[in-house]
Amino acid sequence: MSKWLDPQLCGELEPLQAPEELLEGAQDRLVQGLDLSGLDLSDLRWERSRFQRCRFSGAVLTGTECVDVVFEDCDLSNCLWSRAYLCRCLFRNEKGVGLDWTGAGLHYVTLEDSLFRYGNLSGGRLNKVRLIRCDLSEAAVSQAALKETSFQECVLRKTSFFKTSLSGQDFSTSTVEGLVISDTAEELKGLTVRYDQAAELAKLLGLRVVG
Repeated sequence: MSKWLDPQLCGELEPLQAPEELLEGAQDRLVQGLDLSGLDLSDLRWERSRFQRCRFSGAVLTGTECVDVVFEDCDLSNCLWSRAYLCRCLFRNEKGVGLDWTGAGLHYVTLEDSLFRYGNLSGGRLNKVRLIRCDLSEAAVSQAALKETSFQECVLRKTSFFKTSLSGQDFSTSTVEGLVISDTAEELKGLTVRYDQAAELAKLLGLRVVG
């Protein structure tokens, strides 16, 4: 992977006091402990900001862009964030059950120690994305483009990679069970796995591995 670009935040962030202040976007702001559940925050732009312990459950962020933004200990469950553009962002200790990132573009994004079960990244463009110790059980990463994207110590249980090329990916440190792929298993070409994982994936091809 080429040189990594982390979020660039200024030293002094101005605290944001009320959810309504976000409706004009956010630049150089510190957002802590706000309940943004169910709000319509579509088509906004957030830059050089930090969100901590905020609740976005059920919020609508369709088309909202984040550049140089950090999210820590937030609840993004069932958040509709389709067509997102995320650049140089960090997500740490997030609860994102059912998070919808359909058609999103992620560039230089780190997702770390987070729960994304039943999430949706279908049709996404993941360019230089790191998923570290994330649970993507029964999530959908279908028809997505993965470029310089890595999965490290993730849980990929019944995760759908239907029509997503996994060539160049390394799942050897992750838990891999019951992946959802096409009948031809074209998605698995060029994927690196451990021997025991290969035996698990062989079941998708109707093979029995003995030895």
